Amino acid sequence: MGKYDKLLSYIDYFEHADDKAGGWVFPPSGSPYTEYELQFNSFIKDVYDSDILNTKYLEHLDPYLKANQDIRTLVPTADLDLLIAIFTYFIRQDRFCEGLWIGAIIDKTFYNILTRLKITFSE
Repeated sequence: MGKYDKLLSYIDYFEHADDKAGGWVFPPSGSPYTEYELQFNSFIKDVYDSDILNTKYLEHLDPYLKANQDIRTLVPTADLDLLIAIFTYFIRQDRFCEGLWIGAIIDKTFYNILTRLKITFSE
């Protein structure tokens, strides 16, 4: 487990995080954008500094996405490869769908993924 301890240390943060962890900013002139609290920004930095992300995550998730399956429902029983693909999806897809992270904080997706990672690493 050791090499991902830093990421797993955010479990407590995500257990208690709510809609105040991030939100939309609407400047008077310009496009709206998302802004997150410092601890969440640190989490994202730590994720990118680790080697946990899978660059072929979409290939792994393809059968589930083609079936329009909500990949969040796979988290409780996912093996390590699938879990990392789901985690990578939620990290990377905010680039294409800004605000995705807000939902993943509020609906506890990040909490559930990290908790499952901890369990999977200890098996």
